[in-house]
Amino acid sequence: MSENLVQEEHNLQRKKLVRAGKLHSVHWLILSLSILLTIAAWYFSNEQVNQKIEERFKREAAQVIELVKDRITLYEQALWGAVAFEHANDNKVDNVQWGKYASSLNIDKTYPGINGIGIIHNIKPEQLDDYLKKERVNRVDYAIHPQHKQHEHWPITYIEPVSTNKKAVGLDMAFETNRYTAIKKARDSGLAQLTGPITLVQDAKKTPGFLFYAPFYKDGASHDSVETRQKNIIGVSYAPFIMHKLISGTLAIENRLVSLKISDQGEALYDDANNNTSSNIDKNPLFHKEVDVNFYGRVWHFNINSNLDFRKASESFQPTAILLSGIFIDLLI
Repeated sequence: MSENLVQEEHNLQRKKLVRAGKLHSVHWLILSLSILLTIAAWYFSNEQVNQKIEERFKREAAQVIELVKDRITLYEQALWGAVAFEHANDNKVDNVQWGKYASSLNIDKTYPGINGIGIIHNIKPEQLDDYLKKERVNRVDYAIHPQHKQHEHWPITYIEPVSTNKKAVGLDMAFETNRYTAIKKARDSGLAQLTGPITLVQDAKKTPGFLFYAPFYKDGASHDSVETRQKNIIGVSYAPFIMHKLISGTLAIENRLVSLKISDQGEALYDDANNNTSSNIDKNPLFHKEVDVNFYGRVWHFNINSNLDFRKASESFQPTAILLSGIFIDLLI
């Protein structure tokens, strides 16, 4: 009888131990809450990281656009400086004076990306003989080219450095639509203007480029109407640009975390994919942005993607670490 009582007591103790070892509703509640907390912490951390990455991309994209703006503004100042030089010399600058002035600018270091700086004169048919006579005093072989059917001439009278722009000397802007349209807009508005995409005659690789004009008038005045500007125009200071040279001087690919493509009315001006930078282009970018920006009479379309360097710089183990730590704690619970 005593043995039976002992056995029953033993069985009763075992049942109590089994019940004590099981997870009850309170335990399941705590574990569920812990799992939910882990998931919430992982989600919140992941969202924070993604938000920071997106903000970083926005900053990078905005910086690219601002750097291009700042550089174009710098070149505009150089053009107005050339206009001031013309006015200071009563608009009678010759090629020798222009060469000295351009040399003083130290173009390669002061204006990286620029292909040169020059003067274009507006010459009416009745002025042509006198103009050629004057310019051939120091340059006997100076000539205007090519022939065209417009009623006026806009030849490149001076351009420095001559060594890299020799083919442009005497080139008449009236021969081609983009060049001619922009120069007339500069004349009529009194403002600096860009051309649409062109190929520079001095660019052996025939890559996209553009010209930048700033007009100057008789008496050093800008005049207050289109009619008076047309009557008093003398010419424009100008700068030619090869687009990939401008971008490499402003936004070297190794210094940015985004890839860039710029177009003007659907015509490509610049594309990282075509400039030996394709190895850093992300075929499935984390972020993408398109922006239209007004630039001196033109609208440039910026197509900006995060690149592979951006992807590497954006990697974060924090959300994963929080998730793994939470799972470990849940297992302990």
